[in-house]
Amino acid sequence: MSELESSLGTAEYDKERVDDQMIPADNVHDKNSITFQQKNEEISRNQLDSMFTPILEFSQVFGNFELQAQEKLADKVLRLEEMKHQLDLLVELLVSSIQTRELLYKTAFIRRSKNLQKAETKVDLLGDQVDALIGLLEKIYTTLHQRSPVLQQHFESKNLAPEYEAATTELKGKAVLAKVNAINEIELAKRWGIQGYTTIYFFVNGVHMDTYYHNRKKDDIVNYIKTKMAGDLYTVMTTENAEHLLTAQSTIGLGFLNSLKGLKGEALAAASKLHPDVLFFQTTRVDVANMFLIDPEIKCPALVLLEKESKQLSHFVIDDFISLNKIPPMITYSRETTPLILNSPLKLLWLFAAVHDSEAKSIFQETARAFKGKVIAVASIRKRKKYVLNGELTLSNVKSFALDFLGDKLRNQK
Repeated sequence: MSELESSLGTAEYDKERVDDQMIPADNVHDKNSITFQQKNEEISRNQLDSMFTPILEFSQVFGNFELQAQEKLADKVLRLEEMKHQLDLLVELLVSSIQTRELLYKTAFIRRSKNLQKAETKVDLLGDQVDALIGLLEKIYTTLHQRSPVLQQHFESKNLAPEYEAATTELKGKAVLAKVNAINEIELAKRWGIQGYTTIYFFVNGVHMDTYYHNRKKDDIVNYIKTKMAGDLYTVMTTENAEHLLTAQSTIGLGFLNSLKGLKGEALAAASKLHPDVLFFQTTRVDVANMFLIDPEIKCPALVLLEKESKQLSHFVIDDFISLNKIPPMITYSRETTPLILNSPLKLLWLFAAVHDSEAKSIFQETARAFKGKVIAVASIRKRKKYVLNGELTLSNVKSFALDFLGDKLRNQK
């Protein structure tokens, strides 16, 4: 039974299976139709998805681009607005500057126009008052002339011409006076440093020695030039001036000293006073001394004489020269002058005369000048030989006596 039930159960199960397998044809057809439709829909959906995906991606990219473009455009617009604002300010400044300059030009033009009108008005007024103005200027010039040294010099320069011509006439043959118009000869005036009028420059053989600014009358000029020509000691410190001296037409004496100050210079100056016919100069420059053939190694001071005629240079030890010339041709014997007389290497010529015998002194002095540098007195002491003039005391007798004395032709008087 159990086996039968088992068999029946199995058969029943198989039957259900058969029933299940035996599906109606319509149902199968419907199921297939639905499945196909679903597949078609799925395929269509997949196709649509594959078509719309790029479109969606492009739309998203385009949206991002549009957003970035809007942001950059907004930034550019902001910068443009800022630049426009700055440009507007600059334009305002330029316009303001141009307007200010225009106003200045306009103001200056108006002011100059007014000044021109005033000047024209003044010119019109002055045209009617020329004579009155000339008179006023003359009064002003006269007033200033009394107070201004410069105007006085200019005025006196005009008045100097006749004084200068008179001085030239009086000094003819003794000195040459030249006149230079410093207003026309500007370069020459600058070269010599002319600062005032009238100025007189004193030259000795082309060498500038002194300048005169004082009184401008004829007598003052003549006295000044005669004083400078009477004998003086000048200083030469440049080779240029020394060249002028070497070509001079006068007898030149040049002293080479260690210093321009001191006893040697004073002694040379004193000697120059005794020889007005010789122009004496002094220098401390070795290059100047060399031009006169003075050896700088020799004992200083030294003296050189350049003779006018022969142009021969004669050298002396200045001490010897001065010792021969420091005593005047005629000297009064006294206790103070005894050392000068007895220490002189010259022969002595004595005159014994009364104190008030002016005629004898005059004759003796003229004789002494004729033998200057050779004789001082006729007799000496200290057991020296003595000679006496026998005869009348006249100029010719004294000169003959002196010549005989120099020639050792006199007999000793014991």
